[in-house]
Amino acid sequence: MMLSTTMPKPVNIAIKLIWLSLIISMLLSVAQRVMGDIPLNDLITALLINVLMCLIPYKLAQQSNVARVVFAALFVISILFLLAVGSDIQVTLLDQVDLLINIPLNIYSIYFLFFNESAQQWFAKSQ
Repeated sequence: MMLSTTMPKPVNIAIKLIWLSLIISMLLSVAQRVMGDIPLNDLITALLINVLMCLIPYKLAQQSNVARVVFAALFVISILFLLAVGSDIQVTLLDQVDLLINIPLNIYSIYFLFFNESAQQWFAKSQ
């Protein structure tokens, strides 16, 4: 379904931030493997998850309100998981870098997608 409305700037920014977050995660996963911090199967798993996550910015660009909700839900679930397991999991330096960069990027993305009037109107038109 082709929609005639132009994507609002906040949605465009959010999509770019999500792409940036995914690229950073993939690069840091590869760096962890090169440094010997993670085994090959962990690298493959991380890359597969990131490739699946690429569906979110793609669907957001198609004005999918479901993608917006799924993105926010996955972010909240991941934060709750991190808080729940806390010190029970081993976190490498690059994992910490990934979190320090990507948590703010994702918070900004959620802000642009949910707390901006033009974005809310744009996604409401798709329903």
